[in-house]
Amino acid sequence: MKKEYRVHPRYRVQLLAKMEEGQRVSHVKIIDLSMAGCRIVCKQLLNPSAHVRLTFFLKTEGGHQAALPISCRVTRVFKADEEKVVGLAFIGSILPENGIERLIAEAAKKPKAKLA
Repeated sequence: MKKEYRVHPRYRVQLLAKMEEGQRVSHVKIIDLSMAGCRIVCKQLLNPSAHVRLTFFLKTEGGHQAALPISCRVTRVFKADEEKVVGLAFIGSILPENGIERLIAEAAKKPKAKLA
């Protein structure tokens, strides 16, 4: 098996996000997250190199708040029964308003969350 080399550590998470691909909007599960990208589980089939926008939901005192969306490029697609596991690479700068740094900081506190 080919060893993967990563610049940023990856963390196992269980989060929901909104994904937009053109006019199509759906909710997806985030199963791992790093500063460079994430892996999602979704129902629709995405083409490699397709561009999507993800909106993460951040916990607040009153529930959840949508973060600033971030653009992503599809890097890998794996079919697992009816659901697809999709690798996404973030495009452009990561801003605090995207919520990614905050979500990673929360994940890093959990034992055994770090994947690579």
